[in-house]
This record gives sequence, C-alpha cells and structure tokens, in this order.
Amino acid sequence: MYLILLAVLVGFALPVQAGINAQLRLTMGHPIPTAFVSFLVGTLALGGIALALRTPVPAARAMAAAPAWHWIGGLLGAMYIAAAVVL
Repeated sequence: MYLILLAVLVGFALPVQAGINAQLRLTMGHPIPTAFVSFLVGTLALGGIALALRTPVPAARAMAAAPAWHWIGGLLGAMYIAAAVVL
C-alpha cells in the first residue's frame, strides 16, 4: 500500500517540478544551465541519502560490465528535464 501512496505523491511532484524548473529558467536565462542546476541539486541530494544509508558504492568492474544501453536512463532524464524547462 505504501508503494501506491509513493507513486501518487511522485505523480503529484512531476508537474510541481516542471513549474519550479520553469521559474528557475527565468532566473538562469537558458534551459541548459537550468537543467544542469536541477540535476546538480538532485545529485547532491542522492549523494547525501546514499551516505546516510551507507549504500555500498558499486565496483568499477561492475559498472563497466553494464551494457551501454543501461546508461541511457540518465540521458533520457536529462532530455526530459531540459524539454520540460523549454516547454
């Protein structure tokens, strides 16, 4: 049940994020630096959470073994944020 609640909350957060990033674009002046700042803040937040939870860092060997298409998720996320800022 808590996963359903989490999904609903995340669903509500998406349009809020788009609105916040659109306002940030007015301050930043361009969608690319805006998307960069958005990802930087998210990266710092995830890093803090990973440290707090003591999440193990994957070995470089394991990361290198991942197929190239596994890395596309980050690219698609960046494209989504940049497009949401522009649109």
